[in-house]
Amino acid sequence: MENITENTIERYVSFVDKMIKEYQKIGDLIDEHNEVTPARVNTALSMYYKISTALIAEYQRQKIKYEALSIEYKEWEDQKFQDAKEKVIDTYQEKKIKPSVKEFETQMRIDNKVEYKQRTLELVEAESKMRFLLRLLENLNRYDSILTTISYNSRSEMRALSLDDRMNASPEGASRNKIRSRIPINKE
Repeated sequence: MENITENTIERYVSFVDKMIKEYQKIGDLIDEHNEVTPARVNTALSMYYKISTALIAEYQRQKIKYEALSIEYKEWEDQKFQDAKEKVIDTYQEKKIKPSVKEFETQMRIDNKVEYKQRTLELVEAESKMRFLLRLLENLNRYDSILTTISYNSRSEMRALSLDDRMNASPEGASRNKIRSRIPINKE
């Protein structure tokens, strides 16, 4: 029975690891020199739509799987609950008290210990995968504004550098550029 739990956890961890590896390439903005280059920002921006669409599709696939498992589980649970109810009522025939719903549920879990655990863990695993993908989508949406800001900052920096280069260029075409210094303005 412990093996069922371990297998479920291993499958979930494997799923998370696979998703992170598959979608992390959009987040690799820092190069080997610890710099964010315009080329990497442009690559991330160009990959954003494709990765966003793929992630949405994977989320929807996992969501429908979770919903289908939920329906199957409910059908199974209803049948097993009914069986447990009949069994409990039969033991209460001679007594003048009525059994509670809790007794039916407990009997159902006792009678179906292994299958109950397996089905419950499948449902938990499917829901966990779905929620993890939802968190990735939320993170990707926040990342969109980060990419946009970095892109804007890079463009501003490039324009500023270009302006400095033009201001320092020698108008006579000499080989050396003049370095213009800022003249402090006295407000006296």
